[in-house]
Amino acid sequence: MDLKDELLKSIWYAFTALDLEQSGKVSKSQLKVLSYNLYTVLNIPHDPKILEDHFRDDNDGPVSSHGYMPYLNKYILDKVQEGHFVKENFHELCWTLTAKKNYTPSGSQGLISETSAFKLWCLFNFLSEDKYPLVMVCEEGYMWKKGNVRRNWNERWFVLKPSKLDYYLNEDLKEKKGEIHLDMDSSVEMLPDKEGKRCLFCVKTVNRTYELSASDMKRRQEWMDSIMAAIWILAENKSSMHKVHKERRREQRRQAAARLLEKKAQEDALAELQAEREAQLAQLEQLRQAQEEAEHLWRTKELHWMTQHEELQQKLQMELQKARTDKLQMQLVMEQKEQEAGAQRHRIRELETMQRGLERALRAEIEAHTNEQTVRSAQARLLQEEEEKLKELMMLRREQQDISRQEERQQQQQLTNKAQALQQAMEQLRESRQRNKQDLAMAEQTRRRASQHVKHWSVQLNRLMQPIVPGAAQNQPKSDIQSHRGGGAFIPKEIAVRRTEQHKMVPNPDCEERPGSDSEDYENMAEYIKNVSLTEANVIP
Repeated sequence: MDLKDELLKSIWYAFTALDLEQSGKVSKSQLKVLSYNLYTVLNIPHDPKILEDHFRDDNDGPVSSHGYMPYLNKYILDKVQEGHFVKENFHELCWTLTAKKNYTPSGSQGLISETSAFKLWCLFNFLSEDKYPLVMVCEEGYMWKKGNVRRNWNERWFVLKPSKLDYYLNEDLKEKKGEIHLDMDSSVEMLPDKEGKRCLFCVKTVNRTYELSASDMKRRQEWMDSIMAAIWILAENKSSMHKVHKERRREQRRQAAARLLEKKAQEDALAELQAEREAQLAQLEQLRQAQEEAEHLWRTKELHWMTQHEELQQKLQMELQKARTDKLQMQLVMEQKEQEAGAQRHRIRELETMQRGLERALRAEIEAHTNEQTVRSAQARLLQEEEEKLKELMMLRREQQDISRQEERQQQQQLTNKAQALQQAMEQLRESRQRNKQDLAMAEQTRRRASQHVKHWSVQLNRLMQPIVPGAAQNQPKSDIQSHRGGGAFIPKEIAVRRTEQHKMVPNPDCEERPGSDSEDYENMAEYIKNVSLTEANVIP
């Protein structure tokens, strides 16, 4: 029999003995004293605050056996341990409470002595049912019942019996108002609150459904459990729980006897195996000693290996930390190099753009110089032709002076024709010279624009040329410019050399001799030819 069930039977008699009014409930003050005494005799450590809080006075009134069982199981029966208390003291405590109600000696000594009655009580508890409760306790109390005809609610005093539930007008049981017959087909169900009534449940029978209302939820659960227990007894066709547990104990004794025989057989088999076991133990002892020596050797080697492993791990950790530091530094250097490379690529693209613009400007300047040279060459040829014509005119003047008066009339007409032709040629030369002068002015203007354009690109190039040295791109002077071509896209020295070579290819027109005196002679000769033409026109009749 389980220790918890054995203790519960004696506690049940003590609880019943405290119910002097036989209402199925015990006051909280009495239960608090009973719980404290149980803590003491069962040697269970407890918290007085929990005991006071659980059984403090409030409006709920006395506590039934169902209400006391949760506390009894949680704080007493679940904590009790076999061998930590004296059972005689525990049973004596419960008997002290029970004897006041159930033991009344007759005469001076009675039928049996109080000691004998105590021993008989203990024996009865040991042989009685091993499950709480020992018998079904009839519930009784006030509840509200809903009428069948008028459907109104009336307060009645209910008394639960094994096969029926009687209800009276009041608790004096003088005027019985009816009864609810219970059978195996009856059932109990919980109902929701309605019509201002709380804690509702119903009892369903074959003929009718009875609606009832308890005082609180706890009381409703107690009534439902009691009614369902009565229905279960009827359904199992048993008058009480005693026979059920009796049959169970008989089956347990039979199983215990079978287990005893089986245990004896197992002991015999174990006795036969004991000799073999002892021999094996000797061998195992030798193996154990060898294993201990091997384990000792293994632990020594393992300790040595672990020491080496820890040293190697520390070394690897330091190398790993150093590698991480080097990696971070390398990443920083690579990021800086990448930024500098980006700046260099951007600078190179700008310098290449400037180079292409400067080359176009140089080509334009060379073309302007070439055009200007062509114009100046054409002007020189015209001046040479004018000089030759002027020489021819001077020769004609000398010839005219040498001609005699006799031949004057004969050659005058020829001279006049030549002078007119020469004058026309001089006019044409003057117009060509004027056009050539305009072309020369336009060529000079184009050359000046080309020179200004070259100068502009040179200024832009010098402004963009910055040092491209890693780590010091913004701190080097312009004279230290270095690039992928050695000295930048075009350094000033290279530009100067290229421009010098281009000027060698095209002669500078500013250095040529301008025929200032010949121009004056040309103008004087033109004036002379004009005068001669007018004189001959006056002479000819």
